[in-house]
Amino acid sequence: MVLVLFATLGHASENSYRLPNGTIPMHYILRLETAIDRNIFHYTGNVQISIFTLQPTYRIVLHSTHSKLRKVQLRDKNGQQVQVNGTKQEIDQQFLVIETATLLHPRNGMYTLEIDFTNSVDREEFNGFYKTSYQSTDGAVRYIGATHFAPIYARSAFPCFDEPHLKATFELHISCGLKYHVRSNTPARTVKLLPGGKQMYSFTTTPRMQTYLLAWLISDFVSERKPLDGSRITVATWGKPPSAHLLSHSLNVSVRYLRIMEDYFAERYSLPKIDNVAIPQQNKSWWDAMENWGLVTYQENAILFDPRTEGMEKRRNMVKLIAHEYTHQFFGNLLASAWWNYLWLKEGFARFYSYYLGDIVSNLLRITGDCRWPPVSNNVLRFQSYPEHNLRKRFITEVFYRELLLDSKANVPPMTYYVEKPKDIQNLYGHVAYAKAACVIRMMHYALGERIFHKGIRHYIQQNKRQGIVTENDLFDSLELAAKQADALPKHLTVHEVFRTWSHQAGYPVVTVRRDGDQYYLTQRRLGEQESVNSSWWIPITFSTANNATYATLPGFWMAPNVSVVSYTIPTAPQEVVVFNPRSTGFYRVAYDPATMRAIIHQLTNNRTAIVPTARARLIDDAFHLAHTREANFGTVLELLHYLRHEDDILPWTIAYENLRYLQSMLRTSEKASRLLQSFVEVIVTPLVSRYDVRQHSNGTSIEELQTIAIELENGGSNASQSILNITTQHANSTLNETAGCFFQLQSKELHRLIVGSKTSTRVLLESIKNALSQHPRYVCLCPRTIDQTLTQVLPAVNLLIVHPFLKF
Repeated sequence: MVLVLFATLGHASENSYRLPNGTIPMHYILRLETAIDRNIFHYTGNVQISIFTLQPTYRIVLHSTHSKLRKVQLRDKNGQQVQVNGTKQEIDQQFLVIETATLLHPRNGMYTLEIDFTNSVDREEFNGFYKTSYQSTDGAVRYIGATHFAPIYARSAFPCFDEPHLKATFELHISCGLKYHVRSNTPARTVKLLPGGKQMYSFTTTPRMQTYLLAWLISDFVSERKPLDGSRITVATWGKPPSAHLLSHSLNVSVRYLRIMEDYFAERYSLPKIDNVAIPQQNKSWWDAMENWGLVTYQENAILFDPRTEGMEKRRNMVKLIAHEYTHQFFGNLLASAWWNYLWLKEGFARFYSYYLGDIVSNLLRITGDCRWPPVSNNVLRFQSYPEHNLRKRFITEVFYRELLLDSKANVPPMTYYVEKPKDIQNLYGHVAYAKAACVIRMMHYALGERIFHKGIRHYIQQNKRQGIVTENDLFDSLELAAKQADALPKHLTVHEVFRTWSHQAGYPVVTVRRDGDQYYLTQRRLGEQESVNSSWWIPITFSTANNATYATLPGFWMAPNVSVVSYTIPTAPQEVVVFNPRSTGFYRVAYDPATMRAIIHQLTNNRTAIVPTARARLIDDAFHLAHTREANFGTVLELLHYLRHEDDILPWTIAYENLRYLQSMLRTSEKASRLLQSFVEVIVTPLVSRYDVRQHSNGTSIEELQTIAIELENGGSNASQSILNITTQHANSTLNETAGCFFQLQSKELHRLIVGSKTSTRVLLESIKNALSQHPRYVCLCPRTIDQTLTQVLPAVNLLIVHPFLKF
């Protein structure tokens, strides 16, 4: 079955950057000799690859960079040598070409390619097989070896067939010093002592997987671990010895999410262990984490957590990140994209579910020894993830809102976008594959109905997990089956038709709405599109009124592409307003005709609760963006914002804040315009200030976020409100002179606020904080080095915020 799949994938052209697919890997045996614990950074390796030929050929083509080849051998199924005429490197394609003296033929069965090589972990970039280091408690520098192979860096560690559809099994053997140990995707099968103070770790064979998921860690790290379901799975977090006390929270999050995902996807995690590894890095790399099957790696500051000194925002970010990487164990690892143009099939789902599953209640089988799956026992418990973080609501501000901004650019690619060159593959790891795909997946999730979409996703996993390689059509087929069974789509419409208008077109539509009594006339076009281009989508149109939310998430109708005007009747009273896309489930903007917009503003002014908070936020954001693109005027925007005097929900305020801060930055060169804008901002913010005491610390809650918005908006102009500055200064002084320990609860943005409010230099204020901490009873036990390290970590972020105050961390 696997060979048939490879045969259907076709063959690369002569000048292609893709492997020609004449030979495919089935199994790797990789042996590495390392001495990183002795500060020796070169290593020797031997890889044996069992390959199968799909067509007669004199050439074996695979990938290799960085490795220096020492010996290349080829053997047939009987172990007899096959003569190798020579090897050559094709630098641009990163190919290693091996030419044989005799014809390799499919009827001859399996061949074994064996390559001896040398390489080094001493590289500047944090990818491939690389070294990094940490400082021990005695001040010594300890080096460790780690891997990061996604998307195309396995080839830099050892010769391999480094394409995502070429799944194979791996058997790994790695030596290291006696004071170090090795972790990999699977558990160690044996540990054998070697001469010279070394040991060899041999690991159980992996499932069939992509080369970029292979991983190992050579270190002296320590761990905290928990068994799951008796001893079926062991979950652990690993970190450097000085961080042993910071591992618990990530472990608890991991156990909770693994349980929830197995239940939600009706699929058991397929390995007997999963490790989180906190990797120390001296310089910021381009990646935050990597979903290696069974050995997930993170930048250490992302998952090390100290509840004494770190607050809700750090906790929330950790929850999202672990959820993202654990979703990949199913979407990306179990189900691999056939090529990089389907990167969104794993990254989009990981981004969506990292928010959606953060607020879910699961039915989990109690530990009864019943191993059937899905669970058939009635003996279940209800298990909730992290509802206190409001992640589904935060998706709107953290993903949806920002992606509408980014995807409005003229040169953005579509979700499904074919590339071959290494640099182009790397560039696919951007906002489209992650955020836009998540927004479109979320839209389809609500458009089909949550229950129906869930059923389709479960079918998608079960239908494709055996071959483990998918394209977008596999997803569409499963969703189509679930949708048709429940009549979730009009008879003439298919999921393929709908989804492809979103995955194969760049950008997104703006839907223009004109009302005439109960009749609504809608048109669509791509936002910012030139008249000569004709983009068009199948759009799920949702709407609600104060008294009817039937179609708030499920579409009232589907707006067809390439239709000039769609007319739809919505029975409404004369003074009643209809708001479209009220829950921000559809990935589009809405532009209302002037009369309808005035009616909406009137409704907000008189009774804002008649329109739900998500719709209020959507109205603000769409009005701002359309004004920026000159498709509306800022007078309407200011009229709309006036209702914020009575607003107390975080969602509309967050959207207003982001847009107002941008507007403040754009007007800074005009003193008059800036002053007028600031006067308006103070009018709408002052009631918020009076409702919430900005001196009160609320540990990451929505109240604290409203406090932050009030302070920063009031301080946004050149002549900011002195009352807010005075309050901020008092807050800064009390932090320094009275409580001091509050410092460790502050994020870099909050420190920036203190610096602005105290009217002193960054270094003077941080030095004051340092002195206060060193004298405070709670922290008197901290050594000066610990305080210095903390301040050193914070200072660059604060300075960056001062230079770029709108940058989000």
